[in-house]
Amino acid sequence: MTNLRLLLVLTCCAAFSAGAEARSFKWVDEKGRTHYGETIPPEYANRSSVELDDKGRVIKSQEVLTAEERQAREAENAKKRSEDAAALDQRRHDRMLLKSYSSEAEIDAARDRSLKQAELSLSGAQERLKASRQKLHKTRTEREAYVDSGRPLLPESLQQELAADEKLVVQLEQELVHRQAEITAIKDRAEADKQRFRELTGKKQ
Repeated sequence: MTNLRLLLVLTCCAAFSAGAEARSFKWVDEKGRTHYGETIPPEYANRSSVELDDKGRVIKSQEVLTAEERQAREAENAKKRSEDAAALDQRRHDRMLLKSYSSEAEIDAARDRSLKQAELSLSGAQERLKASRQKLHKTRTEREAYVDSGRPLLPESLQQELAADEKLVVQLEQELVHRQAEITAIKDRAEADKQRFRELTGKKQ
């Protein structure tokens, strides 16, 4: 009985040893050349490698990336996330188009409503800017008259008024640009929506 147990133990050990010896490793050196061997040289222990069985099937793999490879991988992942997000946004927008409109005429009507409100805002900004420029011109005229009179220093109140007027004009000029861009965006968005609506429905103008 003891001999039989010993024989079984030896047989198992031999099988395990044979299986272990049948395994091999694959790794790539710093020049990009692929190598195979029963063990990985110490200088390549911290590089990417693959462990294979006796039939060449992958048992285990170890991936070690260089700083450049990590950066490239992160950039690739970031690009994929961005593309996935854009695709999701497009699907949502498509559903909104099909749910909100039944024809291009309805898209035009929605555009015209938005344009009417945006043009009112633009007109208001233009009026405020006109008035602010007139106020600034008046304040600058007062400053020039004060300087021409030969008085050495401007009153602090006049300096503050001039600074406030100049700041307001700059702000209103920026608002005017924003309002004009808003009108352009409404028109462009409506045209893009109509084009996409045609693609989704097959309907033509």
